[in-house]
Amino acid sequence: MNKTLFSLTATLALSMALAGCNNARQQNNNQAAAAETSAADSTAAETPAVAEEGQMAPDFTLQDIDGKSFTLSSLRGKTVVLDFWGSWCPWCLRGLPKMKEYYAKYSGRLEIVGIDCMEEQDDWKACVKENQIPWTHVYNPTDDDSLQRAYRLEGYPHKVVIGADGRVLKMFVGEVPEFYPYLDELLAAK
Repeated sequence: MNKTLFSLTATLALSMALAGCNNARQQNNNQAAAAETSAADSTAAETPAVAEEGQMAPDFTLQDIDGKSFTLSSLRGKTVVLDFWGSWCPWCLRGLPKMKEYYAKYSGRLEIVGIDCMEEQDDWKACVKENQIPWTHVYNPTDDDSLQRAYRLEGYPHKVVIGADGRVLKMFVGEVPEFYPYLDELLAAK
């Protein structure tokens, strides 16, 4: 009796878990379909294709820290690092000194675009000001994850290096040490 009851309970729990995964997957598919069919709002990310190394970077338009529209393709002709981050992310904040160092080191040859994710505008703006982060910053609305999906975010910080031709060169998940030697190799030859 106890074995039968245990088996039944385990089977029921497994069935519920699998149904939950399928429901979550279906919900994500429904959200993706809705994002593809809805019109792009000028304050939200345009619905881009998925980023792949060697392919054109999905374009987007977001509001910068001063409330002006910023479009990624406006930086075509320059090497760009998209830095998906948030003030709530300790690894993102720990990486700021090294990012600042590289931004200064390759001034004129490297543009960094900080893309704030998953927080309120006031918190984001205060963090940028408090940490005196000198590069371009844009706000990704908390209710729109299409840009995170397009750039296949798996963790924070998430850095995407884009070549002057607009193609994704490399993506880095986390504050990883190989990011900086990669920038040195890429930009030292220019």
